[in-house]
Amino acid sequence: MAKVPIEMVQEGWKVIAEVRDPSGRVLMNSGTTITLRQKESLMQYGVLVIDVQESDAAGDGTANAGDEERFQTAARTLEPLFVHADRSWDVVAAIHTAAVRMQMDRSPAEGSAQ
Repeated sequence: MAKVPIEMVQEGWKVIAEVRDPSGRVLMNSGTTITLRQKESLMQYGVLVIDVQESDAAGDGTANAGDEERFQTAARTLEPLFVHADRSWDVVAAIHTAAVRMQMDRSPAEGSAQ
């Protein structure tokens, strides 16, 4: 889904790109489902952000369909603030992702009670 700061990664999320330490060594392969122990190890190796796909609660791929749309809507809302930011830098990408998630939290999901 996106680059996420390691502190925000949840158990059960899937890595969608190789995770490397600051020296370039591969610590985790794409497709690995993250455990809390692995998350702690990555933090000890100095990993700041990783590319992940959040797992869905139902396990059938349907739980995140609405979240992806909300994520894209929030990202479009914040685009003017990040138009000149170089998101190829991991830290900038992580800040952008965190800002989008905060925007999602502020905007209720469609169909939910306010």
